[in-house]
Amino acid sequence: MTQSAWTISIDTGGTFTDSVARAQNGNLMVAKVPSTPDDPGRSLVNSIQALVHQGLDPSDINLICHGTTIATNAILTNQFSKVALVVTSGFKDVLAIRNGIRPDIYNLHVPRPAQLVDREHCVEVGERVTAGGENGKPSKLTLIDPSGQVVPIPSKVSMDLEPGSVIRIETSGGGGFGEAL
Repeated sequence: MTQSAWTISIDTGGTFTDSVARAQNGNLMVAKVPSTPDDPGRSLVNSIQALVHQGLDPSDINLICHGTTIATNAILTNQFSKVALVVTSGFKDVLAIRNGIRPDIYNLHVPRPAQLVDREHCVEVGERVTAGGENGKPSKLTLIDPSGQVVPIPSKVSMDLEPGSVIRIETSGGGGFGEAL
C-alpha cells in the first residue's frame, strides 16, 4: 500500500450521489454528481470519475465503501414494485404481527404503519423440514406467463412479472404438516 492510498466512501441517494475520498495522510476530496435512478451503478462510476478529474490516481484507491438510501426512499414514498412474500405455512401474518411491541400494549386500536406486502400477496408453502426434523421435499415453484408457458423458478429469484402472470406453488406435504417423505 502506497503512502497516498485512498479510501472512497460513496452515498447514492435519490437525487445526488456524494463521495468523499480520504488519503492515509488525511487529505480529502469530495464530489457530488446527479444520481441515475435508471442505473444506480452509473452514478457510482460517475462519482469516482469526478474524483479522478480532481487529481485522484485510480491506482491509489485502496478501498471503496458504498451505501445507498434508494431502498429506504422507495419505502418511505411507497414507490416500489408489487411483490409477493412466500412464507412457511403458519407464518402468513408475520408482517402484520411484527414483534408485538406497541406504545400501549393493551390498546388494540393503535394505528400501525402499512405493511410492505399485503396479506393477499403472502403465500404459504410447506416447510422443507418435517416435524420430526427430517428433510422433506422442497416446494416446486413455476411461473405461468400470460401466453400459458410454464417456466420453473429457482428457490431464490428476483424477476419482473407481466400482468396476468401466475406463480404456481406445489407442495408435496411433509414439512411438519403431514407424513415425512
